[in-house]
Amino acid sequence: MFDNVGPSERKLRIIAGLVLMVIGFAAPTPDQFNIAFTSLGVILLLPAALGFCPFKALVLRKLS
Repeated sequence: MFDNVGPSERKLRIIAGLVLMVIGFAAPTPDQFNIAFTSLGVILLLPAALGFCPFKALVLRKLS
């Protein structure tokens, strides 16, 4: 497998993922929003930890 997440994008994903997870755990919002924020935070942290984003690989794929 190859890396398609650069170092600056990785830092941005980590920061955004942690912010969303903190909002999901600490913000006084309804339970549905807490679950949604936490899930989005995890979705952003996984590709940052692995260095590979499957969605980005599909979007940037050359068709011809």
